[in-house]
Amino acid sequence: MNDKKYYSFSKELLPKLFNLISKEYTIIGPVDKDRKTVFKHVESYDQLKLKYTRTILPPKKFLQPPHEELMHFKYEDNKVEVVEVLPQEKIAFFCIHPCDANALIVLDKIYSENYEDNYYFSRRRNMLTVVLDCLEGDEYCFCESVGADKPWPGSYDLYITPLELKEVAITPGSSKGEKLVRELGLKETSPPKITRKKNTQKLPVKDIEALAEKMESPAWEVEAKPCLSCGTCTQVCPTCTCFDVMDLFKIPLKSGVRFRTWDSCIYSNFTKVAGGIIFRENKVDRFKHRYYHKFVFIKNRYGIYGCVGCGRCIEECVRKINLVEVIKRVAKS
Repeated sequence: MNDKKYYSFSKELLPKLFNLISKEYTIIGPVDKDRKTVFKHVESYDQLKLKYTRTILPPKKFLQPPHEELMHFKYEDNKVEVVEVLPQEKIAFFCIHPCDANALIVLDKIYSENYEDNYYFSRRRNMLTVVLDCLEGDEYCFCESVGADKPWPGSYDLYITPLELKEVAITPGSSKGEKLVRELGLKETSPPKITRKKNTQKLPVKDIEALAEKMESPAWEVEAKPCLSCGTCTQVCPTCTCFDVMDLFKIPLKSGVRFRTWDSCIYSNFTKVAGGIIFRENKVDRFKHRYYHKFVFIKNRYGIYGCVGCGRCIEECVRKINLVEVIKRVAKS
């Protein structure tokens, strides 16, 4: 959609929008859990927590689940039968933030290049996304530095401006969004003025660009030292896509299930191949590979960063490694 139109909206209309969407979709939204916020299936608008900064895990977990069956197979009467398991459920992300919505665009590019991932896109094409903008982040956010503080084209079906504004507006980003606007009977309005609070975490573009020449910098040895290779940063990341595929056979080995699980390039055995060879056995190599993948390789390949600045990796790291500060120090090394 090229011509963005805004319509008058209010917080009081959110329950009505929720109910309209719930007629056709299973809704996933932010809820309270143990003093934190998580995304989960919600059946009632009252379950939602709309004032939040980030969830523990990103929307990715519903598009590429941590453990996912891909196909069932069996050998019977000298024939092999394979049945692919393609999910058909229609899900709607309700009130996710721009950074998480933009992360879906990164995933789309990765999962559609050369070979389209049927399992990912069977969910993605049945999906509806309602983005709720936020006026400010916290001490971990750096979405502004990577251009992910505003929703990118194609990242949403409906975009709602921050509810703190005096005049709230909603804009459709697809035909599905336009249909919902018509059903709500909203009136067109002028684009609202949004003044966001600047991120406290700032990652200068010049420092990101400097990484390309710093692959062999001794600074990486210093920066990687605190890392435990636990993989927490990759598990909470909204754009990490590493997975492993396994076959589970049933006795007497004539049937089984193929499934995939989340993996991590931070793990020492991620690049292990036959013969026991590990291509990135050194922890430093694994540590810096993640940075180059996010900020150099993906940028060169798709024209966007592989990081949306959500701040999850900084907040959840058990050693409190700050990705932003690491890049700054390496850039200056």
